[in-house]
Amino acid sequence: LRRGVKFHNGEDFTAEDVKFSLERLVREGALDGKTSPRKSLMGPLLKVKIINEHTVHIITEKPWPILPLMLTLQEIVPKDYITKAGIKQFREHPIGAGPFKFAGSEGGKLFILERFEDYYGGSPKNPPARKAPLKALVFKYVPGKIERIAMLKKGECDIITHVGPEAVGILKRVPDIEVLTCPATRSYYAEINCAKAPFNDLRIRHAINHAIDKQVIIDRVLQGYGTVLPTILLSNAFAYNASLNPYEYNPKTALKLLRDADFPKERSVIIKCSKSDKRFAGIIALFLAKVGIKSEISIADSYRPKITGENAKWDIFVGSWGNSTLDPVGILVPKFKSNGRGNFSKYSNNRVNKLLAQAEAAMDQKEREKHYKKVQEIIYKDAPMIFGYAATEHYGVRKRVKNFIPSSNGMMNMHDVYTDTWD
Repeated sequence: LRRGVKFHNGEDFTAEDVKFSLERLVREGALDGKTSPRKSLMGPLLKVKIINEHTVHIITEKPWPILPLMLTLQEIVPKDYITKAGIKQFREHPIGAGPFKFAGSEGGKLFILERFEDYYGGSPKNPPARKAPLKALVFKYVPGKIERIAMLKKGECDIITHVGPEAVGILKRVPDIEVLTCPATRSYYAEINCAKAPFNDLRIRHAINHAIDKQVIIDRVLQGYGTVLPTILLSNAFAYNASLNPYEYNPKTALKLLRDADFPKERSVIIKCSKSDKRFAGIIALFLAKVGIKSEISIADSYRPKITGENAKWDIFVGSWGNSTLDPVGILVPKFKSNGRGNFSKYSNNRVNKLLAQAEAAMDQKEREKHYKKVQEIIYKDAPMIFGYAATEHYGVRKRVKNFIPSSNGMMNMHDVYTDTWD
């Protein structure tokens, strides 16, 4: 562990904090009687053994080649502070060891961070190692796209996230604003309820994939800022199978497959989605109508369905999944492993389960790549979802902001950011 690191309350960062932070993630009931929802991210971790104040030995129940990668997703918290103050106090007054410390919030809509003067400077491999140039940061939650853009144009904020493709051209015409982009880390798709007739018929799932013209979404909705995916893995991810081509938009093929499978004409397809995915759901409904499939859209309260399987009151669930590590373990395992935490379609294939397990345990990267590429071939043929698309991500930034580089993992690294008026 790096020496000389301090938490925001002045405590030293030590091996005790690492052991406490990692083990509470995987131990049942470790969070005030509840189990961490991030438990699966640490997979086979068994325990952490302290060697000395700055050295730990992480022990797993099986070989786990992506341990170093997955550790980058885990925040280390101060053991003494949480033990004494409790989790409720920690949630209201969080303590970290980064370049900015929590200074206050207003109703969960606005968060204020102040520069941490005793910051250790960050990794020397990412120079310059120093405290942050900015005195403070203010994060404000503004759900409306138009309102965010207006605030940026008026100078009421310096950076806005989730700039819609329709606004890119508008912002580019503003002299003191630039639009920064970064590759996608999120896949958009629509899961098909494989446990429910008639969608347990492979021909119908193939038909639905051939019936939807995903390129229309890229061209008309995303203004060209995106790509159609052959499965769910992004093209910039490790082990992406470039030999697979997206399902061809072919209504004639879709109609033939529906007739061969004797799809009931009176059957109305229930499409479930969150409010943010309603547009994609509407496009799916439009193209299904073109091949004679009636449908209705139902808005869900959450990005995940409350009920899955035969008793679910949906046939297609529109959603998305982020995978900031760009490793298949972060998306293929939860979405396609039998009973995976994100496998809402109830898709199950023993061969896929076996290949995923082999890939997770393989220490050789070429072997992992081979297994994951084979998994993609199988799910491509099984089509448990309408394979969708990836959208380029856009940020609107005032030109007075310097050194801000959008990250492909969605995190905002403000350590080296400054403005024309920095001190």
